[in-house]
Amino acid sequence: MARGRMLNKSVSGNIKFHNLPDDTCRLLATWIIANLDIQGVFHGDPTMVRSSIFPRRADITDEQVQEYLLAMQEQKLLALYDAKGDAWQYWPGFLGEQIGIRADREATTYPPPPAELAADPWKWVAEHSGGDPARIPQESGKNPAEEKLSKEKLSKENIIEPPANLGSSAYHAIRVLYIELFPDKPQPRLTTKSYITKATTRMQDPYFAENWEKALRRAASGRMCHESGWFDMTFFLANELNWEKCLNGKYDDLKRRGIGSSPPPSGPVERDPEQQRQHDELTALIKRQTGGDP
Repeated sequence: MARGRMLNKSVSGNIKFHNLPDDTCRLLATWIIANLDIQGVFHGDPTMVRSSIFPRRADITDEQVQEYLLAMQEQKLLALYDAKGDAWQYWPGFLGEQIGIRADREATTYPPPPAELAADPWKWVAEHSGGDPARIPQESGKNPAEEKLSKEKLSKENIIEPPANLGSSAYHAIRVLYIELFPDKPQPRLTTKSYITKATTRMQDPYFAENWEKALRRAASGRMCHESGWFDMTFFLANELNWEKCLNGKYDDLKRRGIGSSPPPSGPVERDPEQQRQHDELTALIKRQTGGDP
């Protein structure tokens, strides 16, 4: 395998890299490129990726790397697949950026991507995403924040009584507030299992249970999370770091942090009485089930 790869300077203005969650994810993406084989293939298992790309970063977890890989797939930078009992990633645009590369001078032990994946990567990914829209790549170069949804979708048809178990009710409460605060972003589905699982995990942490609403409201108070394609339900629930960044004001407008002169954004959508009633009931339910005050 070669000692390195070419990195085109156009990467600095590439919309796909711009839409990745944060600079750590962008760094991971660019360093992965240096490790791709002649086919544009590298390990897809998050443990292998973390240990190979960030061997000295004890602060980065396998869960975080997995979310970053999924974010890259959503932006159509790579496609994840399984072969020979292991996970792999394939970068379809790799060879087009490697001028003068000589396939006859490089050997590789990595399994090639399936023929259907190599022929039509994003159709293959959509068919193998398990039906979870959060895992299906967006249109090439398109910022998900630009896919506007009408505010009429905040009507009562979106208000569905949650099941009694903690996971569903926790996710339902977060989803209701997310849709209210971010009406122009794609709406997460009520039955997405990965969101329910992550909400259950997060809600087991008393600090999250007490502060998730404050974090989501603070994220919505500035323009950054509204206008950035990387901020969505997947990002907010991904791990214990992302939502705390929202709570601590990492994504506040510059003026709010004492920098620049950006005017304050408009406030969140006002709740109608039915949404307020449901929010209050769900909040009380979650507090009872997590041992808080009723």
